[in-house]
Amino acid sequence: FGLWIVVGMAFGLLGDIFMAGLIVPKPKNVIFGILAFGAGHILYLLAFRQAATVLGLNSGPVWLRSWVIYLAAAALLWLLLVREPSRGPVLNYSTLGYSLVLAVMAGAAMALALQDAAFVLLAVGGLLFMVSDLVLGSELMRRTHFPSIGDVIWTTYTVAQMLIVYSSAAALAGLLLPR
Repeated sequence: FGLWIVVGMAFGLLGDIFMAGLIVPKPKNVIFGILAFGAGHILYLLAFRQAATVLGLNSGPVWLRSWVIYLAAAALLWLLLVREPSRGPVLNYSTLGYSLVLAVMAGAAMALALQDAAFVLLAVGGLLFMVSDLVLGSELMRRTHFPSIGDVIWTTYTVAQMLIVYSSAAALAGLLLPR
């Protein structure tokens, strides 16, 4: 579990570096950032599925409902707050695809939390990640701006990552404590 989380965090760092334009110049930095963050979310998802398998948190209906709700919310929020046809199809479809991958990760975190309260902070982390990237996506695509928008993005993102990392303690406790 922890290894998947660490490697996912490394991809998050790589995404941050891409988004800062330190490796790939603008505007292609956004596509590379999306790819790196998307890979990180897939690695987080692998950690969550591993925890679910080991801890017996495999209720199919819970996972399915969580994913359906999160995917529907992500698609709707992308449509309302991020999609910007003037930015071209590649960037629009990339942001939609990323939103859906993020929703699967966050939905998985919620599925774990619904089956074991030790994962509630993980679910909060998944939700905060969605908030962070929704605001960031709106800023990048629609040029949305409000006072302290950068602070909102970085605070929600940092807390989200922290809570995802801290979920390793919940997974470890689940393995060590009798059920």
